[in-house]
Amino acid sequence: MKILFYFVAALVSFIIFLAVLTPAAVVWRLISDEVSIPNLQVYQVSGTIWNGQADLKYQQFPNSSLHWEIDPWPLVSGDIELEFLISGDSHEFSGEARLDDSGVAITNLQGTLSSRYINNVSRPQGLTIAGEFEVRDVNLASDFRLFNDAGGHVYWSGGRIVSINETGTTVWDLPSLEGDLHLVDSSVALLIHHEQASLVDIRLKPDGWITVAIKARLLSLAKLPLPSATGLQDTVLEFEEKVF
Repeated sequence: MKILFYFVAALVSFIIFLAVLTPAAVVWRLISDEVSIPNLQVYQVSGTIWNGQADLKYQQFPNSSLHWEIDPWPLVSGDIELEFLISGDSHEFSGEARLDDSGVAITNLQGTLSSRYINNVSRPQGLTIAGEFEVRDVNLASDFRLFNDAGGHVYWSGGRIVSINETGTTVWDLPSLEGDLHLVDSSVALLIHHEQASLVDIRLKPDGWITVAIKARLLSLAKLPLPSATGLQDTVLEFEEKVF
């Protein structure tokens, strides 16, 4: 009986040892085809599945380094909980994530993003932005089909925005702005405002399309001329793009 007990104990210890030290790169090779995200490249995966790191590349943005730590105890009930840190040139974000049968959630997302990070991509399109962005207490959740929760705050320090196109150069000098995240009709809405006055309405839909509606009040705040017979709450510019 004791021999059986020692054998089982040794076997369990060996399995736990293998699980704890399982290389993250091996696991990623097995699941990468199933969890790939359009335009996101993942490489240089290292460490273990419990405590690992990887390099990320999204479209033309600068590289990011991802580090994660998985809490083993929720795995007993089939859930995955982890803490993560994403950092790189001009950006750093940290938060927590949870994955279970009901969906996926990101909580307590905090971080900063310098305009230099955005300008790497926007400058060739004729747009440059000054200042720094800060994200506080952001929560996002999805049931794998629709968004079912969104909240948090975004701050921009303010500064100069320069737009260059075939019609000429436009310069916007703006004060600091704030944005609030909400869930609106299964879309994540970011409402940007100044002194509680709405300036920009950004909506991310579950199908990956993002729409941006700019209010006339933003032009007025930047001391730019308004189209005739335009109210400050009227939308003067609207566009959309598929991001995933």
